[in-house]
Amino acid sequence: MEILFSLINDMKITHLTPHATALEEFGQRLARQRKNKGFRQEELAEAAGIGVATLRRMEGGLDAHFSSWIKVLAALGESESLDTLLPTELKSPRLAVQGKAGSAKRRRSGAEVEPGAAEGFRWGDGLVAEPLTDKPADKQP
Repeated sequence: MEILFSLINDMKITHLTPHATALEEFGQRLARQRKNKGFRQEELAEAAGIGVATLRRMEGGLDAHFSSWIKVLAALGESESLDTLLPTELKSPRLAVQGKAGSAKRRRSGAEVEPGAAEGFRWGDGLVAEPLTDKPADKQP
């Protein structure tokens, strides 16, 4: 039974985790944090400035406003955990392969002319191809 409890406690949320499952997991984690810090639901709700019903919904895995999560985490002394949700530095695999951010080849202001492309040519510049017909070129009107 201890192993099962450990597996449940060690659940990792990934991009494949259904949203309802992620909410349930966060609710369970919140309830564990609250109990570990010695709060009753009523006490934590009051310290966070939210309703007890809101805290119960959160712990029950139901949807809640993000601002409620921020308030509850602050009341638990866990505000720094919010920083891991959206890191301040972007870690782009493409930029890691290129080695630096400044070497991007695409310009934001317009399409770059490819090497070897005819200068001055743009798609839609008015050049029209002749229609295909079954008649030889010298027999067409």
